[in-house]
Amino acid sequence: MRMKKHVLPILLILIISLCVCVSAALTSIGTLNLTLCADFSGAFSGGAIEEKQITMPVENEPASQSLIAFALADGLSDWTGLDFTLNDVLFPNDESIIVDWSKDSTLIAGIDDREFKEGFRFYDAVSLNWFIMDSLLSTLKRNMEVTTVYYQSEGQPVTFPNPEDMATQGLPVLPIDQPYEGSVFFLSHAGGRGEDVLDSGDGDLMGGEQIAEGVFTNSLLTSDPGDNLTPFDAASGLYNLVLKDKLVSGTDYSKEQPIFITCVNVTAIEGKECYLLSISGVFNTKAWEYAVDYDLESQIVYLISDTGNQLVGSLLDLGKGNKISE
Repeated sequence: MRMKKHVLPILLILIISLCVCVSAALTSIGTLNLTLCADFSGAFSGGAIEEKQITMPVENEPASQSLIAFALADGLSDWTGLDFTLNDVLFPNDESIIVDWSKDSTLIAGIDDREFKEGFRFYDAVSLNWFIMDSLLSTLKRNMEVTTVYYQSEGQPVTFPNPEDMATQGLPVLPIDQPYEGSVFFLSHAGGRGEDVLDSGDGDLMGGEQIAEGVFTNSLLTSDPGDNLTPFDAASGLYNLVLKDKLVSGTDYSKEQPIFITCVNVTAIEGKECYLLSISGVFNTKAWEYAVDYDLESQIVYLISDTGNQLVGSLLDLGKGNKISE
């Protein structure tokens, strides 16, 4: 009889211990630790990255990569007071993610009359744009096994509320097919020119220089063109020769939604050194690319495509009034 008296307490202890173990197991499986990154690399000189830990509830293991991405964006919104609102995220392969920003996000809609949270006050739209894009980029790479991040908005290239200002930074518009590599990358390729370039007045290509209403051009090149055609003249000629007939002002582009002709590199085609020009805007989902030979004696224009380089004609023919075949 004495043994029976001890059986019940022992069973109760075992049951309680088992419940505690199960509860602990469910707690460890039901949450995921994540790290948010507030990246000030582009917003302030010598800016650092601040981090904050959050937890995400998980119903099933492993956690969905899409749910993780949305949780990270929501976490940044709660922490910074800015809208990191996303429409969707896609994974074209194991190492890449496509982020579709909502039109209501601060990056696309711009800042309103809200009060900034302490530690997240920005005095210009350019710094704000860099901070938003850099922070999500760093946060995604910190928590997910992705090396390449693409940004878009509503399935279109990212067009900023302040395109002229962003043009001086080397990123007037972000095409869908161009990875976002961080503010440091774009600022370094813009040569650190900033507003000083706009005021140089030397006739060469300047960041965000206007060709026509709703048409801007800038260059990521830093070298002097010397006695050759300047990137600005190449972009201006390309617009007047080709793009002006392809696109309708007020429909395909406007003062509020401009197009940008960006000189992104130099390339050799048929033995000729050419400027590589990327044309972006809300009218297309993938940046068009043209090459313009910068030899003043030829100035040949090529259309760059997946099927090969197509000869368009010469900028010199524009001054003669000749019709150039496409």
